Amino acid sequence: MTVAVSLSDEGAPRSLAFENVSGSRPDLVERLFRPPVEGALKESRFDPACGGKTVRFVFSFQMGRDDRVYFLFPNRFEVEAKPSLVQTAK
Repeated sequence: MTVAVSLSDEGAPRSLAFENVSGSRPDLVERLFRPPVEGALKESRFDPACGGKTVRFVFSFQMGRDDRVYFLFPNRFEVEAKPSLVQTAK
C-alpha cells in the first residue's frame, strides 16, 4: 500500500491519497489497514522544511509471530502482526 501525503506549508498533513493497494485481495487489504494507516499519518507532523511538498510512504503487511513494525530507508514500513484466533459457531 502506497500513501501520498500532501503537506501544508507548516508541515502538517493536508490530504492523503491511497495508491497501489495490491495483494491477492486488495479490497480486503484496504478495508483492514486503511483506517489505522490513515489515522497515524493524519496525526503525524513533518519538518516545516518539507512544507508544501508531497511525501510517499510504502506499507507492507504480513502475518508473523509477533506484532512488529520495521522501518526501511527511505520511506518503507513493514508491519508484522500476530494472527488472531477465530472460532466459528457450530
